[in-house]
Amino acid sequence: MNDNQITYITTCKGRLHHLKQSLPVVASQPNLKVIVVDYDCPDRAGDWVTANFPSVEVVKVSNAPFFQLSHARNVGARAATTRWLAFFDADVVLGDGFFSRISRTLSPGAFFLARSEMPNLWGSVIVEREVFLKAGGYDEAITHWGGEDIALYSDLSFLGYALRTYDAPDMRAIEHGDDERVKFGSEKDLSRAKQLSHVYEVVRVDLTKFLGRLLNKQERNVLRARITQALNLLEKNKSASENVILELPSVTWKRPTLGSKTPIIQRAISYKIEIPR
Repeated sequence: MNDNQITYITTCKGRLHHLKQSLPVVASQPNLKVIVVDYDCPDRAGDWVTANFPSVEVVKVSNAPFFQLSHARNVGARAATTRWLAFFDADVVLGDGFFSRISRTLSPGAFFLARSEMPNLWGSVIVEREVFLKAGGYDEAITHWGGEDIALYSDLSFLGYALRTYDAPDMRAIEHGDDERVKFGSEKDLSRAKQLSHVYEVVRVDLTKFLGRLLNKQERNVLRARITQALNLLEKNKSASENVILELPSVTWKRPTLGSKTPIIQRAISYKIEIPR
């Protein structure tokens, strides 16, 4: 058994024209498992993959009008069984010998990103499946475009895994406009989606450090909703700022000298959000 065997995972919703460029070179590479997540794709990407690349595993998600990349990638990860998972968008094209070369550089205790100045490649990551699951996978509270990659990297770093990079001369992103990025998203305004992702990640990292653990699913969903509400109020009321007050678990530090009179400490953290006009 190849201890460094990799599963390549990509997702598709309305990007069949990109998948037709990126998948053929990947599907032909040896010792590589390939999974395509057809996320209720209007182009029926899964059917095209099955007809043209029968060795590629297709996982279909139905009744999903909005594209949620975190959920789509997690679906692909659950279908994988190899030690390593490689997440790449459908618009990222790799060279013929990419995975043969990369598999020789992988080592435990780290996750791997391409050494590139192109932002379109920063979301491509290779990580051990066990480590990915330990981090809880991609944050599914992130339902808009962007930010899911940074959140995962933050969680992996918090758990003590190092970020390592590799040279990527045979890796490129297909150029396309922002309209394709948000076409199937629940938030059509890219600027607003970026604002939401930025504020959410800043607060998310703070709370993780403060609590000393990763946030659970319910906590992430509540946090995302509170920040979304604050940004909605900023936009609706044209106010200068909005406050987000988050209640934290109360603590009681027992002191023998205090006995039953030990204080229960209620905690909260407050953020003031301003959007420059």
